[in-house]
Amino acid sequence: MRAIVNSLLILLVLSVCPVHPGICGQLEDGIAAYDHQDYQTALKSFLLLADQGDAKGELYLGLMYEDGHGVPKSHADAMRLFRKSAGARKHYRYVQHFIFVQARHGCEAGLT
Repeated sequence: MRAIVNSLLILLVLSVCPVHPGICGQLEDGIAAYDHQDYQTALKSFLLLADQGDAKGELYLGLMYEDGHGVPKSHADAMRLFRKSAGARKHYRYVQHFIFVQARHGCEAGLT
């Protein structure tokens, strides 16, 4: 189920990628690095985007914390980033579903 949710999130992000080539390129670079398990490069890309308030960068950074790839595994940090991303309302339904799935599987610690 988690793999399906991650795949849906990736498809969503790629389908609504903004026209601005710098941000879109940064996101694509981060995703490519993540897919090749180059988590340090992915982390740099997603941190840069998240620092700019980009909801997609926050979403992917949250996934890195959720899985513990390149950062210490932390449900609390993941949930904080998912909520921040959802606050931009661009991915609200998908992030809300992801949070529901995590809560259902016993990850309530990140929901406080």
